[in-house]
Amino acid sequence: MLVAAEALLRECGGQCTITVRDIAARAGTSPGLVNYHFGSKDELLAAAAGRIWQTFDSRWEGVAASPDGQSLLESLKAILKDIADASLLNPASSRVMVQNELMESDFGTTRFLARVLRKALSPEVGDREIKTAAWFVVSPPQLLLVRTEGFTSYSGIDLEIKVERDGIFDYIVDRVIGPLAVREGAYPARGRTARENQAL
Repeated sequence: MLVAAEALLRECGGQCTITVRDIAARAGTSPGLVNYHFGSKDELLAAAAGRIWQTFDSRWEGVAASPDGQSLLESLKAILKDIADASLLNPASSRVMVQNELMESDFGTTRFLARVLRKALSPEVGDREIKTAAWFVVSPPQLLLVRTEGFTSYSGIDLEIKVERDGIFDYIVDRVIGPLAVREGAYPARGRTARENQAL
């Protein structure tokens, strides 16, 4: 059933609704077994979407291993751009992942990025500031990638065009993480004290 749901997510293209009957028919089983084994269709689709996106897990670990602030920024931009490319190729699975991440209060990607940033950034940067930065790097792009038409209509930026899409991620990382990327002298200090960071 998991393989069947994954295949349907890949084929859907974001424009169709996947039903329990669709999954059961593809898996060659009865609809009742979907709920019996996974609890609900949504749980099964979330697990299937997770399988599609797990290929990025090792890439996130690579971002965490960035040796300095500049490498962190470039690694982060590269993976976000690749995720955006994959999201447009797999819009149905993207929608499922974003729903779980934002609507179900999982925030898994945001929490992971916060841990990555904590390792990579100067100890002077406070945890609240890191968590906020991680949210601003992850959550708005997630929404953009499931509402591409609305964003294009609003901003005039066509997310279907790679150079325009990549520019969004360059902007977000440079503006949100760039000022924080002070690690062992890699960037000049911003003049904020540890106490001021804690207050944020």
